[in-house]
Amino acid sequence: MKLSVTALFLACGIAGVAQELPAHVNARRTKVVSSTPEPGLTNFLIVRSRTALPLGISGSRPLKSLPNWAVLSLASADARESMRRTLAKNANVADVFVVPTAPIRTEFVPDDSYFGPTSGFRGQWHLKNEFETGRDINVLAAWAEEVTGLGVTVAPIDDGLQSGHEDLFPNYVSANSYDFASGDTNPGPVNTNENHGTSVAGIIAARGGNSLGVTGVAPFASLSGIRVSFTAANVITQLTDATLFKSSGGDTALKIKNHSYGTAIPFVDYSVLATAIETSSAAGTLHIRSAGNYRGTSGEDANKSSDRATPSALVVGAMGNGGVFADYSNFGANLICTAPTSPTAGSSIGLQTTDRSGSLGYNGFPNTSYTPTFGGTSAAAPQLAGALALVKEIRPGLNERFAKYLLSMTCVQVDPTDASTTGGWVTNSAGRKFNPNYGFGLINASALVDAAQTYSGTALHDTASTGTISIGTAIPDGTGAAIFRAFNIASTHPSQVTEDVVITLNATHPWRGDVEATVTSPAGTTIKFLNDFGGDSGDNLNWKFTVNGFWGEDPDGQWRVTVKDLNSGDAGTWNSLSVDVRMGSLVEASSTISGTVDLLNFTNEPGQIVAYELLNGATVVQSGNMTLGAGGSFAFGTSNFGAYDLRIKGRTWLAKKTAINTSSSVSGLSYSLTNGDVSGDNIVDIADYVYLSANFSLDSSASNWLTPDGNGIRPKDSDLNDDGIVDIADYVILSSSFSAVGD
Repeated sequence: MKLSVTALFLACGIAGVAQELPAHVNARRTKVVSSTPEPGLTNFLIVRSRTALPLGISGSRPLKSLPNWAVLSLASADARESMRRTLAKNANVADVFVVPTAPIRTEFVPDDSYFGPTSGFRGQWHLKNEFETGRDINVLAAWAEEVTGLGVTVAPIDDGLQSGHEDLFPNYVSANSYDFASGDTNPGPVNTNENHGTSVAGIIAARGGNSLGVTGVAPFASLSGIRVSFTAANVITQLTDATLFKSSGGDTALKIKNHSYGTAIPFVDYSVLATAIETSSAAGTLHIRSAGNYRGTSGEDANKSSDRATPSALVVGAMGNGGVFADYSNFGANLICTAPTSPTAGSSIGLQTTDRSGSLGYNGFPNTSYTPTFGGTSAAAPQLAGALALVKEIRPGLNERFAKYLLSMTCVQVDPTDASTTGGWVTNSAGRKFNPNYGFGLINASALVDAAQTYSGTALHDTASTGTISIGTAIPDGTGAAIFRAFNIASTHPSQVTEDVVITLNATHPWRGDVEATVTSPAGTTIKFLNDFGGDSGDNLNWKFTVNGFWGEDPDGQWRVTVKDLNSGDAGTWNSLSVDVRMGSLVEASSTISGTVDLLNFTNEPGQIVAYELLNGATVVQSGNMTLGAGGSFAFGTSNFGAYDLRIKGRTWLAKKTAINTSSSVSGLSYSLTNGDVSGDNIVDIADYVYLSANFSLDSSASNWLTPDGNGIRPKDSDLNDDGIVDIADYVILSSSFSAVGD
């Protein structure tokens, strides 16, 4: 028989349902500076009741701020979990939180004594430029997100690192340090003039926030010192060994290496160093290379240095405080970016960083443990090393390809009217701006970090190679007339884009400085990859060049390499050409959101479907249906990053929502959903009684059991406990939930 609606009201008891929240949900992305990055759990619960009255549970203590917020202390983790489950069923409980152990730090703000300008000194203007707006690497916003390089080890390969320096030793790691000149584990400088590496290390990762000195770009990254002797006869052997050390084979503890050194002589075969960089890069280590300080000499093109011309190197140029390239900074189609440093050789405007303590070192500052004049591309490269340490913290899988994608998208165009013969800006068909004087532009560390949260890595890596193309054509001597060779490239996947292009050019020529070469993509973008230099009287060319300016373009179609001779008197022949177009794609990041759903008054969660919505305020940014697994488990992925509400609703269960932050994967979510919403309008009211009453006594054998009526409701929707019949047990469930409203 059917019960009347009046009888149902008489039986109705109004009750609330507790919402179980995860043990710890971060409202924003934070980092805990400790050896244990994830918080543990205490045996304290914080409980919010639905009424303004105290909770009324023995042992609870109201918070001072609001009486309906209370804290409970339990004797053990088991007791805590037992109480949490009990409270979840209490009609007066709105929220239950397990208190984490770890303290939450606010964003990192440097309090270092020389960070800002002081009397007569500019401070660390490359990090926060208070003199020329927009001419710093914009790192403060990344620090505000508490991204500081924690857990990442950076190793400068240099002339020594003073590990006991007051601003370096907190970040120093002896276990991964080595002196390849002396053959021991102490990387400290030996000779009186070995000051360079200590200043480079400070730019990367001087300890920030310790109320003294300066801060590095990555103030909580670890530093390992790798010393070589640049005056030793076997320096190339030392550099090769140092490049591979703990970043190849089975030991890859060193994830980023900085190389602030180079040669002024063009076309010297240092292919052993290039191969070492490529081997280490393939194992996952990033290699940052200074572009060189030889503009105006035959070595001014960084692409003429083989250990910079490898696509595995990230080459950094120098921009002065005036916003234009430094007058010494090498250029090249292989540059990836630029960083602020001294504008001219010997300028008093340099970077303020750590210096070898005492009378040794560069000095120039009242505290001789610091110097304000460190400059050159030697100071530019470690800024990128530090910035990539920030990215590596949140994307441990960051490699050279992924780093180049991020830099090509986030660097800031500077000196937009540059029309120098060595550079000039081009905008490729993917919208990326490139200039051989600047690469993709000025480092933007905070934008790098943000982009790394949008993308998780790279995929579909492939290389389309022309093989060796025989040419054997004379180059018109001194006329500037071009000869070219065209070739076609086809990708293996429609979503692949061009990454870098590697060109091997072979020519016989008695005065190679006369020769210029460019490459043009199918989209019509032209990049000069070999610059003429009349003073280079060396003969012949057989060289591999890297070109970054096509990043993101469609590789498919006809490419063209063009060669010219710009000075008369010496004639040459273009012998052959080979081109490798490296291709791939970015992968959008996806955090995994997982937890469990308890469908109250129901005993068979597995196989049930619940709907979810990811909400930014009232806006739904992602939605879908999930089939629950064992124990009511669920999981889904999202490429939306930030603070959201996750709202979950079951078929006849009211919706609940929880605040989450999807900047990283979220696990341990727990939802208890109130049953009784027959009509699906997210409130248990008279309409639900009406529908249930209309279906009373029907069971799964009814022909219309799964057939919705004009309102989309089926008799099965009145079977709240899923026992195959609509009976008094379903009325009891609905009655106990009457007037409850979902989130």
